[in-house]
Amino acid sequence: KENPKRDFDEILESMQQEINTHQKNMTPPKHNDLHRIGLITRIMEQLESISIESEHHNNKNLQTNPKVLPVYRGYTVDKKLREFRKIIIDTMPEFIPFDSRKGEALLVLLDEERPDIMKELIEQM
Repeated sequence: KENPKRDFDEILESMQQEINTHQKNMTPPKHNDLHRIGLITRIMEQLESISIESEHHNNKNLQTNPKVLPVYRGYTVDKKLREFRKIIIDTMPEFIPFDSRKGEALLVLLDEERPDIMKELIEQM
């Protein structure tokens, strides 16, 4: 029996291992680099908190504006294209089809954590 949540966790763990391997192969940062890394880290933390607030606000608007797509775990949930999308400035956009392993895992988590969004998806399909 497949476990989509476990599959999703395995994918995330695999990605983290790749990041760790890449970081081990990097040269040690210089003092100025450490300062920049600290600034970037603080900026990323602020952006993440803004993203969470934005996701909550976006999902609130969803109830009053049917043209607003729901957001789950930072992914825009597009029922028409049947995919999850995450677009972050200065990175490659991420597109996850509903029928992929990761997409299926996200759908299971979405159903468990946000049944309101899943109900709307099912109604509109």
